[in-house]
Amino acid sequence: MFKTREIPAMKNLALVCLKQGKYEKAEELCTSILHNDENDGYALYRRAEGRLGQGKFSEAKSDLRKARCQAKTMKNLKLLSLVNQEMAKLDIMKNQDKYWCIS
Repeated sequence: MFKTREIPAMKNLALVCLKQGKYEKAEELCTSILHNDENDGYALYRRAEGRLGQGKFSEAKSDLRKARCQAKTMKNLKLLSLVNQEMAKLDIMKNQDKYWCIS
C-alpha cells in the first residue's frame, strides 16, 4: 500500500511510462491510485491511455467516460479537453474499423 502523498508522484511516473511505451505499467500504477480514489480524473485518463496502448479499447472508453464526468464535475477544463481529444480519436478509429469490440 502507498501513502496519499505519493499519489502525485505515481501519476507522474505513469505519465513517464506512457511516454516510454510502457502501457501495462502505466495501467498498473493508475489502477493502484484508483483503489485509493476511484474518482481521480487524471488517473482514469492515464489508465485509459495505457489501455489504448495495449488495445483494450472498451476498457479505455469506459475510463474516458468516467474521467470526462469527473472533469465536468470538478470544472477541470484542461482534463476535459484531453479526454475529449481521446474520445474523438476513438470515434475516428471506430469509423475506420481499426477496432471492433467497443460498445
